Amino acid sequence: MHLDQSALGILRKAEDKYGQKYMDWRIPYMDQPGLIMVYKSDSRYEKYMIYFFTSPASKYPGKYLHTTYGSIQVDDGALTIRTKNSVYEFELDASCVSKADMILLLHAVNEYFRDDGM
Repeated sequence: MHLDQSALGILRKAEDKYGQKYMDWRIPYMDQPGLIMVYKSDSRYEKYMIYFFTSPASKYPGKYLHTTYGSIQVDDGALTIRTKNSVYEFELDASCVSKADMILLLHAVNEYFRDDGM
């Protein structure tokens, strides 16, 4: 996989494929600002995965979630990924993370990927 695009935004929706809102480990990420990193599969045609790192100013700084592979749609200021079992929608907002927090956020992301061997 390789980084295809990135953006700042807020996770606004996390639902199962039937439209039922998740009430599980995803709750802390809801309505939190952060960095959305879209990775494209090198082996699966037009399949993408998202890593979402929360901002240092969020309720849960330094946390991240990642999706399984799915299809991406970007429109009307939103980025949506539909995986086999889930739908995640992010509101795109370039101002949701301050410049000072962005430095800390990028440091955390760099540490994660360095330690993960990616």
